[in-house]
Amino acid sequence: FVKHAIFVNEDAPNLRDTNAIIEYILENFSKENALISQGVCDALDHASPEYAMGGKLGIDATSKSNTPYPTLLNDSALLALLQDKMQNIVLLKQYYSHTRNPICIISVEKKDKSVIELAKNLLGFEEHLRIVIFVEHTSNDLNNPYMLLWRIVNNIDAQRDILTSKHCFFIDATNKGVMDKHFREWPTETNCSMEVIENLKKKGLLKDFETLNQKF
Repeated sequence: FVKHAIFVNEDAPNLRDTNAIIEYILENFSKENALISQGVCDALDHASPEYAMGGKLGIDATSKSNTPYPTLLNDSALLALLQDKMQNIVLLKQYYSHTRNPICIISVEKKDKSVIELAKNLLGFEEHLRIVIFVEHTSNDLNNPYMLLWRIVNNIDAQRDILTSKHCFFIDATNKGVMDKHFREWPTETNCSMEVIENLKKKGLLKDFETLNQKF
């Protein structure tokens, strides 16, 4: 039932050392060592177009990549450059920009076209981009990597939502619909009201709410 797997060498940093293992993976990542296949998915998976069957992504990060380092731009300059070619881009934030494969998270206003199709307009900017991930602007905080990771891995089908070029790896982690040839019902989000939160706090069932609220 595994949908995404990243393989590292035995000399990799401790898997619980988040920053160290991410930097290791990004230094070793290359699109040539990414395998997209198909297989059985968990019954609760919602992103694949078919029930309990969908795309799977495997990444071999066991050895150093030959991918060249990009020419970096700051977030503001890169945003202006990309918005000129893809007008539904709202914001972006770059993570691990000191590595061989920086991650650029882009929030978009999704309308009537597939984001992965629109991403083809950005293929001319390989000098500045490596891993690019699109998310919904209305439901994602680009400064909250914990929740971004949760949404991204749950919202993609590797066979449908990945576009590659010479050096770039684009991932569409937006909500899917008919424009993406996704005809299954996409689940709605369940939001909790502040009234419920206050009630839980009074009963002593919810501690350190401010930290919890910021994280989730």
